[in-house]
Amino acid sequence: MKIRPVLSSEAEKFWEMLDQIDHETKFMMFEPGERPRNIDRLAAAIADGNPTFFVADDTENASFAGYMLVERGRFNRNRHSAYIVVGVKAEYQHQGVGSQLFAQLDEWATDNDITRLELTVMATNTNAQNLYKKFGFKVEGVKEKSLLVDGVYVDELYMAKTI
Repeated sequence: MKIRPVLSSEAEKFWEMLDQIDHETKFMMFEPGERPRNIDRLAAAIADGNPTFFVADDTENASFAGYMLVERGRFNRNRHSAYIVVGVKAEYQHQGVGSQLFAQLDEWATDNDITRLELTVMATNTNAQNLYKKFGFKVEGVKEKSLLVDGVYVDELYMAKTI
């Protein structure tokens, strides 16, 4: 497994992975079929460089196993921080892909003078919380009834770490 930035020329393959993850889990923001399929716009976002899109590339199987989106603050007062979204295909979970993505994140943060990393996670997603805690993230707050999943309100946790 190789963790690397995704190329704008891979936008369609990347979108297909995102769509697959949306169909496999209820822990992502998009419900199945809700994610807009605008490959040109995605390719432009990838080329822009902020956010940065990392992909877990399973070259042996010509597949993307997962991804991490890292969006750096755009203003002087928050350029030192970045917001993270991460997803891993079901068939690759519990195989260290998430850990590899977070190891790459730490390297990227150091190289880019980032001193604060932030994310949100559903309070019901204990596997993800454990991964984030393993990499130094701490719960900073709760967004009560933040999401509505299958007719049930779900809290989200704010998690962050400082470097």
